[in-house]
Amino acid sequence: MKNKAVILVIFLVMTIIGRAQDFSGVWYGYPRVFEISRTADGYTGISYPIDHQDQARSLVRVKIMKQVLTCETDTGINGWRVMLQMQKGGVISATLADKNSQQVLYSDLSQEPFSLVRPQTPKAPFSYQVEDVSFQNAVDGVRLSGTLTLPKSGPNKTCKAVVLLSGSGPNDRNSEGGAHEPFHVIADYLARQGIATLRYDDRGVGKSEGIYQQATLNEFYTDAEAALDYLRGRSEIDGKQVGVIGHSEGGYIALTLAAQQKVDFLVTLAGGGLPGTEVMLQQRAALMKASGIPDQVVADFNRYMAKAQEIALSSSDMKTCQERLNELLAGSSLAGQAAFFASQLYNPEMLSLLQADPTYDYPDIHCPVLVLSGGKDLQVSPENADAICSGIMANGNKKVKKLFYPELNHMFQTAKTGLPFEYVRIQETFAPQVLKDLSGWIKKL
Repeated sequence: MKNKAVILVIFLVMTIIGRAQDFSGVWYGYPRVFEISRTADGYTGISYPIDHQDQARSLVRVKIMKQVLTCETDTGINGWRVMLQMQKGGVISATLADKNSQQVLYSDLSQEPFSLVRPQTPKAPFSYQVEDVSFQNAVDGVRLSGTLTLPKSGPNKTCKAVVLLSGSGPNDRNSEGGAHEPFHVIADYLARQGIATLRYDDRGVGKSEGIYQQATLNEFYTDAEAALDYLRGRSEIDGKQVGVIGHSEGGYIALTLAAQQKVDFLVTLAGGGLPGTEVMLQQRAALMKASGIPDQVVADFNRYMAKAQEIALSSSDMKTCQERLNELLAGSSLAGQAAFFASQLYNPEMLSLLQADPTYDYPDIHCPVLVLSGGKDLQVSPENADAICSGIMANGNKKVKKLFYPELNHMFQTAKTGLPFEYVRIQETFAPQVLKDLSGWIKKL
């Protein structure tokens, strides 16, 4: 659910449509709520975790500059530095930086209250075996931690199994975001249908070793290889029926694993099917248009971003990238934002995502493939699902199936607009019909 590209687009939307508006009121978001009041000198207020109003802290060092409100929560070294900026439609985009851990969170705030009710989150006792496990990446020695769910079966009986691959950004084994645990929900459903799953914390997240910020798609690929090897080493698993389910960025990894004959079947959930540079441009355009940005502004902006992506890919270091972006943006409405864009584009994960091109994998994918997409996905357009299917079927593989869900967003929730700020506000974690279709397809293999 955490997605660097979405973060970048949200910031860009704020930059383009920034205008004077009143920040006063109660603003609900995840993980915090902000109660802001206007005074003769500016603004004051409090902030607290969405489910713990008793932990309210005052907002201090409140400043307004270029229609952006910045402040800090008054909690010493454990507080947050906060930046708030208006978007169209009465929504605030919030950037929260933890002053102690340096963790950065991004959230959308609105004045519509909501609660973190998650009816699909599995609750013990379970009708299947749940085991905390760890396994090692043989390439660089990083040890990863995860959860294995095993259906109950009779003696000497093995089962099919899948590895769950998360999207971009540091994700834990449940792919948790906004109190949603989609991978937990998927694992629970599949286990009840007789299918084992292995889900794990990304390197540098939770109990897994490694440094996430230094990882690229190549490291994530070898982590997935290690997970597959671990599954095949378990006596309860049918070693000839092990597949992967890749969500969003994880879809790129799933496709490469299949092309390298590392899996027996694969599923992409809103997976990228076009080159990463194209997916990023599509994503920015879709999010901006859905946020009310005029078409011409979107087109002009994406012309800059296409060049910015090229600069990031061809720069030798961050300093050079920033200097070249400064030259590109000089005199435009984005002038002065080169440092921010450089930090978002010139990092290992984003650079490897921009370099990704699944068209090289399609000729070598001969296993069964299930491609799922949502009509309200603004992060990875359904066009990517079409590209995956046509690309793989061109090699003669007839074991490709595509399912399209018109009302579902990028997280496979039933949505109104598909915009990311809805994710946390929707109670549904993962559409039941998709769970049914997913398990039914795997069981028939």
